[in-house]
Amino acid sequence: MIITLDGPAGVGKSSVSRALAEALKLNYIDTGAMYRGVAWAAREHGIDWKDEEGIAALLPTLNFSFQRVEGGSHLFLDDRDLEPLIRTPAISAGASAVGVLGAVREHLVMLQRVLGEQGDAILEGRDTGTVVFPQADHKFFLEASAEVRAQRRWAQLQEKGDSSTTVEELQAQIKVRDRQDSEREIAPLRCAEDAVRVDTSNRSFQNVVNSILSAVREKKS
Repeated sequence: MIITLDGPAGVGKSSVSRALAEALKLNYIDTGAMYRGVAWAAREHGIDWKDEEGIAALLPTLNFSFQRVEGGSHLFLDDRDLEPLIRTPAISAGASAVGVLGAVREHLVMLQRVLGEQGDAILEGRDTGTVVFPQADHKFFLEASAEVRAQRRWAQLQEKGDSSTTVEELQAQIKVRDRQDSEREIAPLRCAEDAVRVDTSNRSFQNVVNSILSAVREKKS
């Protein structure tokens, strides 16, 4: 069984996907982490994020896998856990930069399909239901207003003691990211025609998870 869960930044895709993977005993493939992994590896090798030729030469050497660590799924490069290294603003910007490169998209989509076909899996990202697995058994598209997503991100930063930005600045950044993801030429962010839309704006995390679980189990029965 393949489940895809797409949507823009800040709608709760990662948290929901992890919960679904745990409840349904599925492999969890965070496709966004893989783009972050490429950005991190390119920086480590001194390759500019816009250097498609240089990154294309690097890609075959990157042995990515997902492994369970402390109840979660982390991206590994060979035997190195990249999770604590790729969740930074700089690498996030790098992921956006390398994500528009055709060579990177082609290579990672191929790898994502290989990983997904190794067993029942849930794939989370922006094009998993439209490009990676258009034939997926279940497709969901999470969405929420930019205002709500900015408030959520601001609250997360506040919990970490980070007061370096405002809600208004975060909202502006989110709108720019949404526009970039939706307007890019290669694999733009869009909802698959047969995907179930789930608006998380005014719903609790558990309510969202339960509604998707019900939809999956109803279709299976």
